[in-house]
Amino acid sequence: MLLLVADLSLRLLPFPLARRVIAIGRSCQDTLSPEETAALIKRWRRLVNIAASHHLYPMQCLRRAIVLRWLLSRYGIRADVCIGIRKTDDGYHTHAWVEQAGRPISEPESHVREFLPLMQL
Repeated sequence: MLLLVADLSLRLLPFPLARRVIAIGRSCQDTLSPEETAALIKRWRRLVNIAASHHLYPMQCLRRAIVLRWLLSRYGIRADVCIGIRKTDDGYHTHAWVEQAGRPISEPESHVREFLPLMQL
């Protein structure tokens, strides 16, 4: 359901308003131990990817990143959605991922390094 909300927000709302909808639920305090935080990140990342691959239609990286960040914020885990771009022989490609304390948590760091960061949500 959250993937659909993220998708519809991005499709139907002007970006400044969609950005505010996406930021709802953001928490400012980490209250979990590092082990608990790592376990929750791993669990939610896995579940979001499973849900995205079995949705009504494919949910790409931005929708997955938005939902993962929102779910983590419900547990007090601070994270940001990052959007980046890279140039290839056949044009430009964009990608979105989730970072915590400047480190990617939704993608391998080697994959994220290929993109020039444009913005954080």
